[in-house]
Amino acid sequence: MWLSNILFDVSALMGYRPLQNQINMIKNPKDEINWDSIDFYICTNSVYEKVKQVPDVRGFHVIRDPRDVIVSGYYSHLYSHEILDWYELEEYRSRLEKVDKDEGLMMEIDFTGYFLDHMNTWNYDDPDFMEVKFEDLTRNPSGKFREIFRFLGIYDDQKGFNTVNTLREYSNRVLRKTTEGKRIGNKINQAAIDSIVKKRSFKKMSGGRKKSQEDVKSHYRKGTPGDWKNHLKPHHLEYFNSKFPGLIRKLGYEE
Repeated sequence: MWLSNILFDVSALMGYRPLQNQINMIKNPKDEINWDSIDFYICTNSVYEKVKQVPDVRGFHVIRDPRDVIVSGYYSHLYSHEILDWYELEEYRSRLEKVDKDEGLMMEIDFTGYFLDHMNTWNYDDPDFMEVKFEDLTRNPSGKFREIFRFLGIYDDQKGFNTVNTLREYSNRVLRKTTEGKRIGNKINQAAIDSIVKKRSFKKMSGGRKKSQEDVKSHYRKGTPGDWKNHLKPHHLEYFNSKFPGLIRKLGYEE
């Protein structure tokens, strides 16, 4: 959610047309999505084989310590994640509410396993994608987003757009976007990145809490990497490793 909000802000600033969805839910992305109408694709729960169907793709791929994913998923699925049309979550939440935390975390390893499989089967050697760890991104968001946008070819600190452009400049940008089609070469600068990151800080998104101040019923629960150590017990980790042998090491979270 944090990442998506930032990318929507960037798209709005630069006149890009974004789309966010779960590509794993689309049978044939190449034919079912009108790629000509999209400038910036925000893809949650990425499946490598389907993402590679995106024409002329260049992107960045974010991973997170799977153990933190389990803990975060447990609280999110129990309290804060919107159900909408996700009927599996509705049924799963009703089961989570009937068990204690210890058993709930065991259940979460199974439930979240579908998404961890996507991390396990991703091609980490694809030169079209910059690999980013969520922990590094949250530790230094301004610097890391600069690296990301430079990799994507949309960063220019001298000529890039920032949040203090005049209304006329913005209107002209939108007009060029409308008349000339997609990918007109708009770029972002450091001042804009800093402003958007500040706007979407954990403190502001969580309603005033600092990182490490926990609210288990908030989608912005705690904001602290490595929190799995406070929740997962040896039998949880043993079960996790039996289902995903070598995944933690493969992703670089253990030597």
